This record gives sequence, C-alpha cells and structure tokens, in this order.
Amino acid sequence: MAGAPFVKVEATKYTEVGFHGKDVDTMIKDLVDVAINLQRNKMKEAVKGEVSAAVENRILDILAGDAAQTSTRESFRALLREGALDERTIEVELPVNNGNKAAGGPVIHV
Repeated sequence: MAGAPFVKVEATKYTEVGFHGKDVDTMIKDLVDVAINLQRNKMKEAVKGEVSAAVENRILDILAGDAAQTSTRESFRALLREGALDERTIEVELPVNNGNKAAGGPVIHV
C-alpha cells in the first residue's frame, strides 16, 4: 500500500521444522531485488502513455505517409483505434541500439 519494497523471510538459524533460514546478506539482496523491480515497474508505467502515442504516430506515418493531410491521418487513427486495421501487417526497421544485435525489423500487427 505504501509502495515500498517488502520481503517476508525466516531469519532464525533454524525454524521449528528444521528449515535453515536465510542469512542477512541474502535477505538484503532479496530486498534490493524487490526494490529494483518495483522502481522498474513504476518507470514503465510513467512512460507507457508516451510510448503508446509514439508507436501510434509511427504506425500512422507508415500507413498514411509522412506528408498526409491531418484529416487522412485522423481517419487512419480512428480505424486503428477501433480495430479495423487489425488484420494488416506492416514492417518496421529498428536501429541497432545499445548492444541490440537484431538489425532487422520485427513485424508489427496493427
């Protein structure tokens, strides 16, 4: 509820059933892992709308063309959002970036 990382662990050396509990180093590592994942998810949510808009605009550039009139782009935008273009396939080439070895463009269904 507080948005803080939380880990539940057994810290005693041995529990009542003889299970060997975790040591402090492992508990701290687990807590840091949870904190990193929590922050990563927060950051993804923060840019989700921005990324969706950029993807939609890139798809519209491909479908309507860069020089298309605003009315044409908006017509394609409406079709895209209502799912009328779901059966169409477009190819987008992605640049090689930050160690990404894939030079080709994945197929994106719109």
